[in-house]
Amino acid sequence: MSVLVRERAWLRRLQRTLARAKRGSNRRGRVKHGIARLKARETDRRKDWAEKTSTGIARRFDVMRVEDLQITKMTRSAKGTRENPGRNVRAKAGLNRGILASGWGLLVRACHADVNAAINIAAGHAVTARGGDGITRPVNREPHLLLQSA
Repeated sequence: MSVLVRERAWLRRLQRTLARAKRGSNRRGRVKHGIARLKARETDRRKDWAEKTSTGIARRFDVMRVEDLQITKMTRSAKGTRENPGRNVRAKAGLNRGILASGWGLLVRACHADVNAAINIAAGHAVTARGGDGITRPVNREPHLLLQSA
């Protein structure tokens, strides 16, 4: 059994325990803390994937184009109205859960520093790693070891 399946089963068990626990009790607080830890671990895993993937893409390719997906519109409810009820609502709920769990939006958000750097380079605002304009030496530069001994 994979880690995700095990964690999902454990989360369901904790949620059932939470439903039975008395409000305001120490036990309920411990269960809520356990649920929060599991969800935080899932969030961290998703962020880690986005950062590693975006770094890999940035290292392998010079230009990256991303489709502007309207994720909030894609994951809208399928319930419909009382007069015109939706169809396949459970399937749509599962699809929404999968889209949101995959973290598509995180991948685009993790490349903002690269996008900002690309805009600055394209505009001719590139600087050296130590600051300055690349022609004159920056004032805040520490002297090099070889220059000190001479």
